[in-house]
Parts: sequence; C-alpha cells; structure tokens
Amino acid sequence: MPGVYVLVGELNDDVKGTGLTKEFIQTAAEQEPRRVGIHVYDWDDPKQKQEIDDKNVPMLYTNVNSVRGDAPFDELYAAHIEVSLEEDVWTGPRPRIDSKGTSISRPLIIKGADIWHSGSTTLASEARISDSVLEGVKQLTDKFCNDFLKANPKTK
Repeated sequence: MPGVYVLVGELNDDVKGTGLTKEFIQTAAEQEPRRVGIHVYDWDDPKQKQEIDDKNVPMLYTNVNSVRGDAPFDELYAAHIEVSLEEDVWTGPRPRIDSKGTSISRPLIIKGADIWHSGSTTLASEARISDSVLEGVKQLTDKFCNDFLKANPKTK
C-alpha cells in the first residue's frame, strides 16, 4: 500500500463550542501514521490528489459523533469515535482501455469499501471533551498503524 490520506467527518454542532475542531482531529489522525513511517498524502494538494487517484490510495476516515447531555447532565458530552480504512475495490482486473480509448473490461467497483475499522466511546465534561476525543483518535490511529505495519511489513 502506498500510504493513506486522512479525511475527517463533520462535527456535530453541540461540540463545536468546546474547542474541538476538525483541524485538531486531522492533526491527531495524521500524527501517528507519519511517526511510524506511513506516508500520509495531502488531499488538499492538487499534485498529491492526482497521485491519490492514480494509485488508489486508501482513505483513513475519522468520524466523531457527539451529543451533549440534557439537564441535569448538560455539562457532560458523549462522543463515539470511529477510524476506518476505506479503499476502492475491483471485483476483477482493473479496467483496461484499448488504443481507441474504449474500455475493454468493465469490472464492478466497490467505492470506499471498509477494509479496517475500529471505534470507541468516551464520556467527559465540557472542559475535557476535546482532550478526551483527541486521545481516543490517537489510540485508534495507533491501533490502525500497528495493524497496517503487520499487514505491510517494511523490507530492508
């Protein structure tokens, strides 16, 4: 596998005032793969985006669903964190094009097949929810990195 690119889902409105941002989650989700030597592509860089498309680079998708408690628990937040590796999968050989530009094979493609997935749930006060979610993201991406490196050992 050539590496991954990281995409973070939208945050629920109830958690946006706590200091938790998509950018913080993005940084946390990219940090561990980079640290262990997994190449992290930048989706926002047009050259790298083309490489992502050309090489079918899988997406490390991070999503946080949160809810703020109702009175008398309105200072508590629950958040479910999911990290998944998604990749386009072909049911046969990749499409081939003849010299006239006509497709000569048309295998079925499954867009964004979930090939690795893990999640966790956290409960924290408004003051701690941002740190708690970021720690959860770090733990899940660490778990992903361990599994990724087992499946893709580096050769010397």
